[in-house]
Amino acid sequence: MNYDEALSFIHKNHNFSAPAGLCRIRELCSRLGDPQKELSFIHVAGTNGKGSTVTMLSCALEDGGYTVGSYMSPYVFDFRERISVNGKMIEKERLAALTERVAAAAEGMDTPPTEFEIVTAVAFLYFKERKCDRVVLETGLGGRLDATNVIENPLITVICSISLDHTEILGDTIEKIAFEKAGIIKPGCPCALYPANPDEAVKVIKDVCRKQKAELITADRGAFSLKSGSFEYRGVRYTPAMYGAHQIYNALTAVITLTALGLPTDKIASGIARARVRGRYEIISEKPRIALDAGHNRNGIDCLIKAIRADIRMKSPVVIFGMMKDKDYPYAIRELAQLASAFICVTPESPRALDAKNAREIAELFNLKSYACDSFGDAAALALDFKRPIVVCGSFYIMDGLAKELKARL
Repeated sequence: MNYDEALSFIHKNHNFSAPAGLCRIRELCSRLGDPQKELSFIHVAGTNGKGSTVTMLSCALEDGGYTVGSYMSPYVFDFRERISVNGKMIEKERLAALTERVAAAAEGMDTPPTEFEIVTAVAFLYFKERKCDRVVLETGLGGRLDATNVIENPLITVICSISLDHTEILGDTIEKIAFEKAGIIKPGCPCALYPANPDEAVKVIKDVCRKQKAELITADRGAFSLKSGSFEYRGVRYTPAMYGAHQIYNALTAVITLTALGLPTDKIASGIARARVRGRYEIISEKPRIALDAGHNRNGIDCLIKAIRADIRMKSPVVIFGMMKDKDYPYAIRELAQLASAFICVTPESPRALDAKNAREIAELFNLKSYACDSFGDAAALALDFKRPIVVCGSFYIMDGLAKELKARL
């Protein structure tokens, strides 16, 4: 099996209709010798901010001298972004070889594993192979029934920002979603909590911690001070590399997690200061200023809008927008179109995509300069014609294509 064949095998098992549960991943891992049982995990769940928090945790632990495996999803530009050790993606030949091993182990299972379960198993094998001291493990969807929850005794769990998303699977209230996320909390295992969560989410998580006899680690909103993109906590100044007020809270979540793990504050600070994630208000050009942001639910859109308004170099941007039709796209279009000098709609490369023409019909209600483009290339050319700052947003599925088209025309 070569790299392309491995990706083909992984993607053909993309099955959202498979029954939820941990039976398949438990059987698959058992057939592989349970590699996850030989690793030490920091387990991270939440609706928004997981990728940023995972990256901050991983960078700081690496600065502390650990060999650190990172497991994230989705990817932006390269599938291998999902599995890395000390910031370097898994090699193509290792991904192919380990996928072949997982495929062989999956033969004969009564119910075939899903794509996410296969990739999770590959990651466990790779992290064991690389002798990782710590693995920062991001859930895929929810937590309680997520494949990553096959692990048994993490060093600590982390709950990031919780908001409404995937409501058809996780539930239609903050309380129901918080309960699913809190499913990663294990008996006697401490849990670090994002400091700006809704009260109804906090209550659920507190209740789960109480039942599991798990210490809840929090940072009261008044326990730290903000100043010019940085913050001070317990006498130490931290400056996140990533832009936006929400990244301050993500960084604070990482700080309380790493402090609980006993990492020195200078290593925590250095890791946070260099941690960057693709597609999270990522600046790919200064002339014109171009930002990529993959926020795709209400909380993500709200954070993006706050970041745009706080960025003095992003005044009246042209917005290139594409989103999945199972997201709250009317809200996203309404909020973004009102602050845009022009609003350009594209169709993401996914069967779940919202058609650009349908998006434009909504956008025209809020912005007279609304367009629907047939290709990413047409959208990039049109956006650059306005000679304004540009924001590409709405979905991971448009980041790579539009970034390439915009850079090719600069």
